[in-house]
Amino acid sequence: MGKSTLLNRILDNYPLKTGGFRTLPFENGHIGRGFYLAASDEVPVANPKPERIIALRAENGRLQQFTGVFETLGVAILSRCLANIPDLIIMDELGFIENEALSFQELVFRCLDLPALVLGVIKPLSTPFLDCIRARRDVATFTVTPANREELFVKLRQQVL
Repeated sequence: MGKSTLLNRILDNYPLKTGGFRTLPFENGHIGRGFYLAASDEVPVANPKPERIIALRAENGRLQQFTGVFETLGVAILSRCLANIPDLIIMDELGFIENEALSFQELVFRCLDLPALVLGVIKPLSTPFLDCIRARRDVATFTVTPANREELFVKLRQQVL
């Protein structure tokens, strides 16, 4: 079970108001394989609109990135959290594609400053953006492994509820 799967399991039947975003995979014969950005409460789709796609895997295996989606859709999603603070903000997931999405990064930090719990997934990479999140005193990080995932599920579910 991966990080996002653990997050989904924690959120199953979550009774309070959530906001934020998810990075969801898709595979479509016309478009290819990749990931798209969705609000946390959206139902996954098989054919995401191009303005939602953040990464496409080319036939040669190279990843084509669309940072601008974070600056448009990502900013819009997080702005809603700032305007109408939910009980829980989802950030699934934060990684390297956002390195140049400075407006999005600013809103991530503003959401972290809100009086709301934030539950997210951070790629295990070192970038200035991700390292700043990890360095915050109000952020706890956990490494998910097959050996600890059930224990983490219980611990995190108790903190969220």
